[in-house]
Amino acid sequence: SVPVKVGQEPVEEVTGFTYLGNIATSNSDVETDVSCRIGKTVAVFSSLATLWCSNNIRIELKIHLYESAILRSVQLRIGR
Repeated sequence: SVPVKVGQEPVEEVTGFTYLGNIATSNSDVETDVSCRIGKTVAVFSSLATLWCSNNIRIELKIHLYESAILRSVQLRIGR
C-alpha cells in the first residue's frame, strides 16, 4: 500500500471512523454501524421506559412524542 500524505505529513491509516454519526470501516462492513445504531436506539427507549409506562401522562402526549422524536428521526435517516 502506498502511504498517503497531506503536504509532507503522512495520514494515519485506520480500520474505521465515525463521520456524521455513521461508522465507516476499511472493509465497508455495515454490520458495525447497524449494531451501533440498534444499541443507541435500545438505550433511548430504555431511558424512556418510565415515560411510556406512566399513568400520569396522557396517551396523546406519548403518541405525539413518539411521532415527533422517533418516527421523524427514522424518516430523516431513510430520506423520506
